[in-house]
Amino acid sequence: VEPGYLPDAPLFNVPEVWKTSLSNGMEIYGITHSELPVVQFTINIRGGLLMDPPGKEGLSYLNARLMNEGTALRSAEDLESAMGLLGARITVSSEVEGVNVNVTALSRNFAKVVALTEEILLNPRFDADALTRIKQETKSLIRQSSANPQNIARQTRDMLIYGKGSTLSGSVYGTPQSIDSISIEDIKAFYERTFSPSLATMNIAGNIDKFGCETALATLAKDWKRVEVSVPDVQYGTPAKTGSIYFVDNPGSPQSMIIVGKRGLSFNNPDFYPATIVNYRLGSGSQGMLFDVLRLQRGFTYGASSSFEAGKYYNNFSASSSVQASTTPEAVKIFRELIGGYGNTFNEELLSETKNSMTKAMASSFETLGSLVKMLSNISYYNLPEDYVKQHEQILYNMTLEEAKAVISRNLNINEMVIVVVGDAKTQLKPLEAAGLGKPILVSR
Repeated sequence: VEPGYLPDAPLFNVPEVWKTSLSNGMEIYGITHSELPVVQFTINIRGGLLMDPPGKEGLSYLNARLMNEGTALRSAEDLESAMGLLGARITVSSEVEGVNVNVTALSRNFAKVVALTEEILLNPRFDADALTRIKQETKSLIRQSSANPQNIARQTRDMLIYGKGSTLSGSVYGTPQSIDSISIEDIKAFYERTFSPSLATMNIAGNIDKFGCETALATLAKDWKRVEVSVPDVQYGTPAKTGSIYFVDNPGSPQSMIIVGKRGLSFNNPDFYPATIVNYRLGSGSQGMLFDVLRLQRGFTYGASSSFEAGKYYNNFSASSSVQASTTPEAVKIFRELIGGYGNTFNEELLSETKNSMTKAMASSFETLGSLVKMLSNISYYNLPEDYVKQHEQILYNMTLEEAKAVISRNLNINEMVIVVVGDAKTQLKPLEAAGLGKPILVSR
């Protein structure tokens, strides 16, 4: 086989995907995979942070946390015990774009686990004492996050690229003030308003077929009533000027956290996978140039990487590293030079290496039930063709150097990025200013 190109034999055979929907509107995407006596599924309910009303940020997160704290019929301890007896794990979590109910079950107990999942979904306990504790834990998380340079840098990047006040520049945890304002009545009203099968999709893989799945879900189809609800439009603020360095003071810090970022691409954007391909040699962990230069050649850091993070709305490109404070100006220069010059650096040899490495990774990346559920989630959430992975395989196979350079030009333009540095202003601002990279703009926290 010529180096860098896929062999003629298919590397990944897409398993057959079956689809159905319940009478209440919930869609189901499934893959029957009978090698192990296990079933894994996720019920995704669109919304998440996007559903939080102004002033009540963190409401979706608290609601999800509270749904793990028992049902109307069982205490949190009893619920844990019931899961243990069935060999099951059921967790509810909230993210930027949705709420996920993640379930792992032994196939022989599937119907009983579905019944327990229904109990969690439709009969939450909503215990006021549990809410008080979870609010305290959440405020503690917010405090920890506000002291973590990586989180400070990410939140600053989001504020700069989406604009201050944007839905996407907030935290799923909310703020201490918004958390304090949320009552048990707010939680109950939010649940009644947003938990609808019309916003839900179930993605399931394992030792189960379509008929068995529909049979086990018959009661849920009948009992989970449809509510008319839509996800609010994302609000955007005014993005910051790109090509500039934004500095956040973290007094006394012995290190500087650097993030170079810009708005990215939705997962179903035709440029998303090509952009992932070209990023591989720039910043895919220890394979990337950022790691090679900043870690191996210079010893400035323990790690450096870059990636395209994609949802439908929350999409960004980020390159980041935590470096020794004294090396901050030089590290920022390296980021600018490596990303800014990447289009010229990228050649046939790098493309060939990328194809070889990514092909090998792809061949083994769908061996677990979790990865199959994730694939189904992508198909259902982004309305992708069932063989999108094969299409990605072909994009990788067919990519030419000319196409790769065009993708880099469109998606990795350093002048369209913001550079965020979180470090000690007392020791770092002047050296950064003297580095000839433009005057850093101080951002208050």
